[in-house]
Amino acid sequence: MCPTQSIFFLEIIYVILTSVMKASLALTLLQWSKKRFHTFILWTAIVIDGVICTFVVLFFLLQCQPISYAWELIDPTKKGKCLPAVDQIYVGIALSGTTISVRISRDFFKIAMLTLPITSLT
Repeated sequence: MCPTQSIFFLEIIYVILTSVMKASLALTLLQWSKKRFHTFILWTAIVIDGVICTFVVLFFLLQCQPISYAWELIDPTKKGKCLPAVDQIYVGIALSGTTISVRISRDFFKIAMLTLPITSLT
């Protein structure tokens, strides 16, 4: 396996694992959720992050035809075609925006939890 091929697959693994980590944190916060609104925010964050994660992984896998051209791009003897590089920027912005929104929703939930009396958590 060439180094560029490893990087290609590590990008995909990174996206999947960060999405699983964010979902895990949100599911942990769901255990303490007492209000429907908080539950709705956390489930919405999980679903949106899952959809974006799926889209990003599919984009990474399907951006070049054949797929191997993604890591053989610098070899002039290989033939293939990739989507424009600007599309990767747009996908990165979408992924970053999702990460930020999930983070904000988690922080909002933590602040909301601090406003609850201690007796309501037991």
